[in-house]
Amino acid sequence: MPTKITLHHKIGFIYIYFSSSTDDMLSTNELNIILDKVDLIISTDEHNYRQTYHVMTDVLNWYMTLNFEDRKSEFIKFVNELSSELQEKNKTDCLKNLKTLSEADGINTKEVSLIDYIKATWL
Repeated sequence: MPTKITLHHKIGFIYIYFSSSTDDMLSTNELNIILDKVDLIISTDEHNYRQTYHVMTDVLNWYMTLNFEDRKSEFIKFVNELSSELQEKNKTDCLKNLKTLSEADGINTKEVSLIDYIKATWL
């Protein structure tokens, strides 16, 4: 677990959980999309790949140590926390990013359900 969990860690965790839990794999394409989307959140003016790399390395290493139930629990906790921490535009952007991630390997019903869950929690 990272020593300090930031907004970026939470969003990165949600994206990774979303991408891997719905089809039990995290493709290179999905990971590249996640890195790009988190990078845009970290720095809107310029790419800050070094910081993005550190955040996502923390998140991935931590994610891999958790069992399925702990991953799900953290996902639910972060969705709830981000409901009050994100501005409406950021919530909309995150939902769009999840749709982009779901399209990366073909939309499935689990992904639609997760997007609906997050949307219901946030909006």
